[in-house]
Amino acid sequence: YHEITTRQHLTRLEAIDLIHNGKPIEIKETKKDVLTIGIAGHPYVLHDEQVSHNLIKRLKAAGVNILTPEMAPEAPDSNGNGHTQFAGLAKNYWESEEDVVGAGDWYTRIKVDGIIGIMAFACGPDSMMMSLVQRQAHSANIPFMSLTVEEHTAEAGVVTRIEAFLDMIHRAKRRNEQCV
Repeated sequence: YHEITTRQHLTRLEAIDLIHNGKPIEIKETKKDVLTIGIAGHPYVLHDEQVSHNLIKRLKAAGVNILTPEMAPEAPDSNGNGHTQFAGLAKNYWESEEDVVGAGDWYTRIKVDGIIGIMAFACGPDSMMMSLVQRQAHSANIPFMSLTVEEHTAEAGVVTRIEAFLDMIHRAKRRNEQCV
């Protein structure tokens, strides 16, 4: 399962569908102008379409390549066990947070075009974890957008923020290409 999500860059739901139904996944060729966005957040927020306001589907519909924490490769720890890369940013107390922060580190190392951090309102571990991911993005000069969601979050606000974030990244890429 982890090998499928990592090698084929599939979300958990896509990997489960592949395993269960045996549907072949079409690997799209990445074009120069296509954005790659890393999404940082807990799977129960990311993959809940109501809570996340279909974030993954909206990004894919906009032609964006997306990466999620379960797609991050594993690295051996000092005992030889596999774990998501954490880069020693803080002492980890929660395994799930380690996976998300490790994914943030991976996103910065592979130079994604932007990172969206999605977290649940009033979740202490989420706020600490997202602060670390935001610092990673800032250090790597990668645009970062934070989305805090709860039951009263308006869909229109989420859609507007996603569109503005993608527009900002597209403009910055075009400007950088003109300068080269």
